[in-house]
Amino acid sequence: NYDGGVSTRELIPSIGYPFGRALLPLLVNQPLTQLAVSTRDEETLLAAASGDRVGMLRLQQQTNLFASFVENGSLPDEASQAAIDSPVVLNTTLVEPRRLLFDGDHRWLYALDTEDNITMIHIEAGLAGRSELSAPMSLAVEPAEVTRVEPLAGSLSLLAADDQGRVTQWFPVSAEGGIRLQRIREFS
Repeated sequence: NYDGGVSTRELIPSIGYPFGRALLPLLVNQPLTQLAVSTRDEETLLAAASGDRVGMLRLQQQTNLFASFVENGSLPDEASQAAIDSPVVLNTTLVEPRRLLFDGDHRWLYALDTEDNITMIHIEAGLAGRSELSAPMSLAVEPAEVTRVEPLAGSLSLLAADDQGRVTQWFPVSAEGGIRLQRIREFS
């Protein structure tokens, strides 16, 4: 709001609910131990873990271009329409994930477990009720323990840091039997 002129600007805080105020049931009546959220274009993915169970949910926001004129600095309610897929609990058991990460293309969900193994979960298959997983693969270089895993810029590759001061970069590659993570380089 620039009612006071260009030199003064008033910021008015507000909370929006682009997908409505209804609860998003991911893993019903279970305490969540991990949560991952990723937005790309008009799609938002949620993944949650509770113990050894993982659930996923896709939310899509669609804007009606014919109704997208601005009212009071925001889109009118009829300009946006939310589509919420049914939540899916993966039909597989993982070692309890301690970190969930989405890749930048929304193809893979990475689940890092308490034993420093990472499993790649194919998102489209998971949302369709099929579990397509890579074999768990260790990110640790013995005797080190992984202390942190983060996506690199673009979120296609991962950086894994360990308690010995090493940082390794991992990238998904085609392999016999599907996709797997390959260590590309190491920084020490």
